[in-house]
Amino acid sequence: MKYLVLIGLICAVVACQSIDDIKKPKNLIDKDKMADILYDIAMLNAGKSYSPVMMQESEIDYNEYIFKKHGIDSLQFAKSNAYYTDNLDKYLAVFTLVEDRIKAEKRKWSDTLVVEKKRRDSIQELERKARDTVNRAERVVKKIMPKENN
Repeated sequence: MKYLVLIGLICAVVACQSIDDIKKPKNLIDKDKMADILYDIAMLNAGKSYSPVMMQESEIDYNEYIFKKHGIDSLQFAKSNAYYTDNLDKYLAVFTLVEDRIKAEKRKWSDTLVVEKKRRDSIQELERKARDTVNRAERVVKKIMPKENN
């Protein structure tokens, strides 16, 4: 019983040790650039869920592509990401930028889809009216033209 109490006490002491804050890296990615990177990662993940086979078949290392696009390396991203996650107010500000950008992009595409649907509906309506006009014309011609008797 004494050993269980001792082990429990040791576990409690070890569990209560302080955790140091992550220091700001020398090459910290600024808030706006971090938001751009996280936006690209979000779009990549959306693409993976939408078309996983195409993404796998492309043989492109998308993470490496994103790092090259933004002129960073994986270590710089990892350190900056760790710093931001340790400073939740700053990370929340970054994610707010990402969220706003995603919402704006969604609105843009939604508006585009609405316009495209209206265009398709208009074309279908014109095609229907054209068919109706042709059918009416054929009926009128049949009424006017005498039937040929063989």
